[in-house]
Amino acid sequence: MSGGVDSTVSAWLLKQRGCQVEGRSQPGQTYWHEVFLPLIEDYQRGLTPNPDIFCNSRVKFDAFWRHCIQDLGADAIATGHYARTSFGDFGEHAHPDRAVQLLRSMDLHKDQTFFLSRVSESALRKVMFPVGGMTKDLVKQIAVQAGFEDIAKKKESMGICFIGRRKAGFQEFFQHYVEDLPGDIIDQETGRVLGQHRGVHMWTCGQRVPLTSDNRKLFVSHKDAGTKAIYVVNGSSHPALFCENFFASDPFWINGQPDQLRHGEKSLECQFRVQNNQPWTPCVINLGMSATSGRNWEYMDQGNLIVSSAKPLRAVTPGQHAVFYQGEVCLGSAIITRAGANFQTMGKASQIYDNKA
Repeated sequence: MSGGVDSTVSAWLLKQRGCQVEGRSQPGQTYWHEVFLPLIEDYQRGLTPNPDIFCNSRVKFDAFWRHCIQDLGADAIATGHYARTSFGDFGEHAHPDRAVQLLRSMDLHKDQTFFLSRVSESALRKVMFPVGGMTKDLVKQIAVQAGFEDIAKKKESMGICFIGRRKAGFQEFFQHYVEDLPGDIIDQETGRVLGQHRGVHMWTCGQRVPLTSDNRKLFVSHKDAGTKAIYVVNGSSHPALFCENFFASDPFWINGQPDQLRHGEKSLECQFRVQNNQPWTPCVINLGMSATSGRNWEYMDQGNLIVSSAKPLRAVTPGQHAVFYQGEVCLGSAIITRAGANFQTMGKASQIYDNKA
């Protein structure tokens, strides 16, 4: 157990229902091999991955889940995540002949289904989220009433799974694991070299780039891991930072691929978010196209998606996850490979400001 208020209250609620509860910690060695090393490799390739999603799908709800269910003989595992399933917060609606769905939590501000978007349906069948039907305030009230006032007052844990928040910042933290690979900082508009950076792994799309030699407010528009160049534009609302669609690969569908995409004949209308604190945005998903090895013909590729957003998107970042929803149901997620044409290229700069109005 983490010792935080959410996991503590989850355990207390289960005890109140007469369940036999045992606290267990997760294996750090599995995290190192399944999450942290791939994380470093992705950063070296110029990507910006989301390790918390893989921490859940490869460690908490895979290796740890199998250890509890198969080795220890547990009936289920319970966590303090703000999420729900169609089997109920305590598994009270579980049925062997029905599939289980991952649902958004009642507290939408704390919803964590984003980070659970690659957890398998088979694992979710034996998972409970006791606080998923509550608000954070109610969870803290229960903690105080149950005698856990000190825990209720503890500062909430933040940062990357198993790593936490680093005072010096993640850029400096990763310096211990990734060697410096200096490259140029290039003005996208003029092609002029403005300075040098220590490595593409230290920057992400949309990030502010402070330069002592330039007093403009510069932001990363895109990176080139091959040439080690970072391209910047002036202003946080520069049209080169915005697009209306993106491409994604390796889709993971919790309950199987949606019927609309199964044969590539239809589009899937749903909602998505690319960061956990962003609003859910309507979108249309189509299958991407791939070519045979000899490029003789193209075919619908089930492993590649084209996602068209109803609203302009800022700083779409390769390596991040797009998580898809239909109403309260989390469908799954896919990994962003590249952004579509930006608004500067498309001559749509005015749409950025129209959308903000």
